[in-house]
Amino acid sequence: MRSAAVPPEQMKRQARRLAEEVFTQGDLGVVGDVIGDAYLDHGPALSSRTGPVGLTDRVTALRRAFPDLYLIVEDQIAEADRVVTRSTARGTHTGEFLGIEPTGRRVVFEVIDVNRVGDDGRIAEHWAAVDTHSLLVQLGTLRSNPAA
Repeated sequence: MRSAAVPPEQMKRQARRLAEEVFTQGDLGVVGDVIGDAYLDHGPALSSRTGPVGLTDRVTALRRAFPDLYLIVEDQIAEADRVVTRSTARGTHTGEFLGIEPTGRRVVFEVIDVNRVGDDGRIAEHWAAVDTHSLLVQLGTLRSNPAA
């Protein structure tokens, strides 16, 4: 359970910093301020490493594929030691992504992140639900209507 030392608003700020400063701005210098040393990512695997290096690898891979990637934080809910953030991600596919060669297409997809915040106020664990179906349809690798 969450320590009383980490108020819900602080947990929301950390999750927002992760979305806006790290993923949108690509500022890898704040990674250590936002996530803990033993950070564990249960989300889509773009890196086999954990901790700050694993997150840095993940951000680098995404920003290589979508250099203009930006996340808009739509909603946040914090309770106990968790903060849930619903975001809209936008970007242009100009680099290889999951084996898909660059398409030059602009994409918009939804992301829901659940972060567990440690007693030190930094994010300790992460789970994600990404609308990969919509993303792959926009990249032209899936049909929008599988029955068609």
